[in-house]
Amino acid sequence: MKRSRVSSISKPTFVAITTSIVAILTSIAIASLVHAEETPSQCDDVQEVARLVMEARQLGAPLAEIYSDDVPEIMRVIVLSAWHERVYSTETGQAMAVSTFADAWKAQCIKEVGV
Repeated sequence: MKRSRVSSISKPTFVAITTSIVAILTSIAIASLVHAEETPSQCDDVQEVARLVMEARQLGAPLAEIYSDDVPEIMRVIVLSAWHERVYSTETGQAMAVSTFADAWKAQCIKEVGV
């Protein structure tokens, strides 16, 4: 039987994912201060955050490790949205969930921006 990635994830991986999410959110926050409206490149950032969050979800990260009141509201919405999604036991299912989730968030961002 094939071993799931969920059971083999390490604490350093969770830290790396969380660090990546914070870095992207920081760039979004800084860009928002400079520009009053979101730009298409910010939608790429939203997609990347959604990808990382869902990847963490699929790998079994606890909600408490990803969710924080100290991050922008969009991050909290993405995280809570991910935790309402199913966790798959196969790598193929996990990859599909990550891709679908990230693409949906980018599409929503583009819709909001009006690009």
